[in-house]
Amino acid sequence: LDWLQQNTPGNSLVMSSYPEAVYLFTRRKTLSQGRSAAEIDAVLSQYRSKAKVFLFATERKSAAQFDKDKEFGMAPVLEYVRQKPGALTLKWKNKANTMMIFEVTS
Repeated sequence: LDWLQQNTPGNSLVMSSYPEAVYLFTRRKTLSQGRSAAEIDAVLSQYRSKAKVFLFATERKSAAQFDKDKEFGMAPVLEYVRQKPGALTLKWKNKANTMMIFEVTS
C-alpha cells in the first residue's frame, strides 16, 4: 500500500477487494472490486473516464460456507487481464506474486 500512497495522484481511485483497508492506509478513494471479471469491467466502465484508476489485487479466500476457500481477490483480476489485453498495466508486484498493482489504461 505504500506504493499506492507514494506513486498515485491524491485524487485517483483504487479498486480492491479490501476497499476499506486501502482507504485507511492510502487516503485514496476506493471502489469495491467485485468477484468476477464482468463485475470489474462494469465498475471500471463507470469510473475510468472520470479519474485515474488503479487496481490493487491480492489473494483473498472466502470463508463463507457456500463458497469455502474460493479465491476472489486475484483470480478475477487475472481473468480480466486475459479477457481485456492492454486494459491494465502492471505497475508493482511483490516477490511471491500474491499482490499486484495495475493502472487502468483503457
